Amino acid sequence: EVFDQLQLQGIVVLKDKPSQICDRLRQRDRDEWGVADVSLHQEAEIAHAQMVARRLNTPIFLVDAYDQDSFTQAIGAMLS
Repeated sequence: EVFDQLQLQGIVVLKDKPSQICDRLRQRDRDEWGVADVSLHQEAEIAHAQMVARRLNTPIFLVDAYDQDSFTQAIGAMLS
């Protein structure tokens, strides 16, 4: 539906260590998240992105947060 209409060339999922995500959430929202909760949420997000990529028959790239080289390579692969 919505994803079909977007005509995606690929999907990039940014991932990080759950403890790092917790630190950023604490700084941004002043809210405490458990590492286990963040880990489960990240795993669910990745699984959902993989399901969408399969359904759309489009490539998916899992990229570590702040890894500019891998991000650039993923974007380049989608645009070529």
